[in-house]
Amino acid sequence: MTGYLKEFFGRFGYEKEDADYFIEQLSLIEASEAKEKWNSIISDYENGVKKPFSTILEQTRECGRLAGVQDYTADFIMCVCLSRGAERLFQKNGLSTEIYENSFLDLKYKLEECKLVKGIKGTFVAGWFNRWFDVTRFALGRLQFELIDAEYDYEKDGRSVKKGDKVINIHIPRTGTPFTPEKCQKSFDRASEFFREEINGDIAFVCHSWLLYPPLKDELIDGMNTKAFAERFDIVSSGDNGEGNHHDVWRLFDHDYNGDPDSLDTSTSLRAAFVSMIKKTNKSGWGSGIFFYNK
Repeated sequence: MTGYLKEFFGRFGYEKEDADYFIEQLSLIEASEAKEKWNSIISDYENGVKKPFSTILEQTRECGRLAGVQDYTADFIMCVCLSRGAERLFQKNGLSTEIYENSFLDLKYKLEECKLVKGIKGTFVAGWFNRWFDVTRFALGRLQFELIDAEYDYEKDGRSVKKGDKVINIHIPRTGTPFTPEKCQKSFDRASEFFREEINGDIAFVCHSWLLYPPLKDELIDGMNTKAFAERFDIVSSGDNGEGNHHDVWRLFDHDYNGDPDSLDTSTSLRAAFVSMIKKTNKSGWGSGIFFYNK
């Protein structure tokens, strides 16, 4: 797989230092007693053997430990190895190279998060990738989408969704680029067309995120991309993580929370809003929202 890894890292523009490190770590696995099992994981996936992604990750980490490779690193290398079979599945499903490449850039985004938050080259959220490998999540422009079943009834302006109907779930990848209202709208346009044949009735988008937590929205300033995104939604449910429990801090500040809000960087409007919120309430949380598609 060394040749494939080199091709993948070049294709997706990885830093040479990172690419060399992963190739070196793969060589440790391939030189160990784990080699046969490692290769069988890849061949099973490519040959269509159905296996829970959690099982794949368990087996991956067993292989990594036999070779002395850290779990986050082993997870990441396996995801890259499996991407070869994933691209074939994307092609088999009639999906463009552009959609595959945009989707699998997510591995690179998660690598950068792992380096920043954990100080390790790899990924600490490997379970998140399962929908890339079963070809049910897609990056369409700036945002990522998947079909899910609506968890509630919703009506507005003569349009409706019933519990169990298919709706389009939104994810916001941390790409390092702004998610402006214009870019979001282009993604919504693409997603509505992409999933249209699988939706009976009105097209609705949903999102479950810390970005939609109502007290955070109250801190956002007019003109912020985050506020423009949040204001699209009618919030149907929300909740907090408990007093002092700010486990989403890493998503915004690149490190886990140390208990001191004054230690958090406020150099961006969103970071400043988050810090202001927890100083007032010592709580952070989540919101679930929905809106009907309008072109």
